[in-house]
Amino acid sequence: MAGRFVELYAVPGIGHLRLAALRETHLDDLYEALGQINNLAEGEKPSEMLRRLPAVRVTAEWRGGGPHSSRPLSAARIHLVHRVLSSALSYAVRTRRISHDPSKHVEPPQVVRWERTGVVPGPMMVCPSAGGSVP
Repeated sequence: MAGRFVELYAVPGIGHLRLAALRETHLDDLYEALGQINNLAEGEKPSEMLRRLPAVRVTAEWRGGGPHSSRPLSAARIHLVHRVLSSALSYAVRTRRISHDPSKHVEPPQVVRWERTGVVPGPMMVCPSAGGSVP
């Protein structure tokens, strides 16, 4: 699965950069472009990165041989891309390939599940046996 994220999102988005040249702004731009896939405001021109990303998705082979999704990428999917990149960049720091991990200073979109369903979560209960009090 991680290899799929790299192939579909990281390589077309930031693959042209040398690892040592990768900065926080590149990751911010990548996450912004991912959020705009199939979700670009009317009349807005796509960035160069945004033009590259869907092109790869269209030509990618999908499980079951079906067409690619025309839906926008969810915040959860973008967050998974961030986790994969963060893991790879942390490994690069540990192995001394780079001295700085730019993913540690970038915030991917927040995943808010209740907005999708419309059901707002209730207040969190504290277990009295754990030393808390019931609200």
